Amino acid sequence: LYERARAGFNAAEDPAGALEATVRMASLAVVTGDMAGYSKLWLQAQATIAAGGPEDVADLNLIRALAAERRGDMGLWRECNEAVLKIPMDGNVEVATCRAIALLNLFTFHFHRGDLSNARTAIADLLHVSDAWGFAPFNALGAILRAHLDVTTGDLEAAGRFLRGLPAGHLDQLDWHDRGVAWREQAVLVRTNALVGSVLEGLHAAGVPAARAGGDHRALLRAMPPITAAM
Repeated sequence: LYERARAGFNAAEDPAGALEATVRMASLAVVTGDMAGYSKLWLQAQATIAAGGPEDVADLNLIRALAAERRGDMGLWRECNEAVLKIPMDGNVEVATCRAIALLNLFTFHFHRGDLSNARTAIADLLHVSDAWGFAPFNALGAILRAHLDVTTGDLEAAGRFLRGLPAGHLDQLDWHDRGVAWREQAVLVRTNALVGSVLEGLHAAGVPAARAGGDHRALLRAMPPITAAM
């Protein structure tokens, strides 16, 4: 689809449209693991980046960050995310969205390295951006992460205020899988081995594919149709 779109933009002598299609193709290449294809598309996008807008620069930085993460180059990953923060938003909702994503990325980076000061700065900036632009999902996630940071740093009163302020029915908003988080990205910590069976029974009864870590992972994979089709 994007290849046809790029061909159409080129035929219409619309370099900005062709660039946007190229950026989208590069993103898909990284997500699908086609790193050779990504490298080629990234070079093509870089060669025509002057035809685009700030949102294309922001998108390309996030795509390059993802590619760097796949290669284990966290130095470049951080550099690309921080580059997004330097792009003025100037009323551009796409740049603002990219900034929110970069701030979430950097929060995670700092938090898992124990740099709680920079983690707090990142989450405060995220909440500022999401408030200003009306990004309700980013705002909700940012508030949860800030409360988690409060618990980590021992500020239980702040975390308690967050919990007490949750609206009625907030548990209905915690169905992460329906909002795009794959089952394989989730885990349940069971502190008592004797309860593993009960937890698995409950998950299976709810239609959630699950396996005990260290157990029969192939059975879990066979429960996922896309993987089954590739086996």
